Amino acid sequence: MGGSGSASVSHEQQANHLPVRERVALQEEVIQAQQAALRELSTPLIPIANGVIAMPLIGTIDSSRAQQMMESLLIQVAEQQAEVAIIDITGVQVVDTQVAAALLRTAQAVQMLGARVVLTGIRPEVAQTLVGIGADLSSITTKGTFQMGIAYALERREDPVALPSPLPLEGEGSATGSSWACALRSGGCLCGLEAV
Repeated sequence: MGGSGSASVSHEQQANHLPVRERVALQEEVIQAQQAALRELSTPLIPIANGVIAMPLIGTIDSSRAQQMMESLLIQVAEQQAEVAIIDITGVQVVDTQVAAALLRTAQAVQMLGARVVLTGIRPEVAQTLVGIGADLSSITTKGTFQMGIAYALERREDPVALPSPLPLEGEGSATGSSWACALRSGGCLCGLEAV
């Protein structure tokens, strides 16, 4: 009997472990779903206008979050054909060498897609830290506030489309001369604009 008793205990233990394993698997799924939701919330992207997106950051930026930030921003810049990407660090409490390097890598990657990066929300202590660690922000436009960054981005986005250089009027100098004007023919401009 002793053998059959131990066999029944073994089956009972196995039966008890199965629901525990299922519960653990379910808990792991829930945790993974929550982590995915937190990653999305930790790197929100806000469309400001056609061609302008913003990523306001809050809290601590570690290497995992920095990677998520870069991936999210690159995907959205490409999908939305953004011309300007604003990264707002007003809510980032600590900007150390790691965070500065992550921001620079992100800016370089975004620029490779043809968009400009505007970094906003740099508080005085963060500016001191960036200067102290020797961060080279020369490739990034910086603005003091998120609002200033948005205004800058909208202004740049609304720049007139580059038109071909106007032709000099006859007798007004060569192509290298400083005297330029649109050459009018039959009431229309050669650059395609209507005469006013």
